[in-house]
Formats: sequence, C-alpha cells, structure tokens
Amino acid sequence: MRHDTTQHKSTPARKDRCPLSLHRTGQWYKKIHGKFYYFGTDRDNAIGAYHEQATRLHAGGSVHGVQETRRWIYLILQRDLF
Repeated sequence: MRHDTTQHKSTPARKDRCPLSLHRTGQWYKKIHGKFYYFGTDRDNAIGAYHEQATRLHAGGSVHGVQETRRWIYLILQRDLF
C-alpha cells in the first residue's frame, strides 16, 4: 500500500471562520431566531458590528439599544397625545 504524503488542508477551526454569511446583495448577514440581521457590506466592519450586538441578539433582544428603545417609546407616546 502506498501512503499519500501530501498535506491536506483541514477545515478551519470554528473560531477562524466568519460567523456571518454573504447575501447576494453584498450585505453580510446572520440568521438568529428565524430573523435576518444585516451588518453592512464591508466584511471587517460587519464582523465588528455583529460582535457588538451578538449577545443581545442571541438573547432575544433587538438591534437597538435601550436608549434607542426609550426614545421610540417617548415619540410614540408624544404622538398619541395629539
């Protein structure tokens, strides 16, 4: 029997792979809990944005922070007063 001595490339470790997928529109995205979240067209910036929001998104939160949510609630309440 003959053994092949060439090195085979292994699949990169999970930590080396990009957590995002490239959409056909050029946007980097991630599907979390059945919803698609888009992070932009630049790969490095998209990965950075994903890592900033990943914990909140995987926990079931929204993309907007608490301050943004409070601002929207305030605007809705103000609109309803008039």
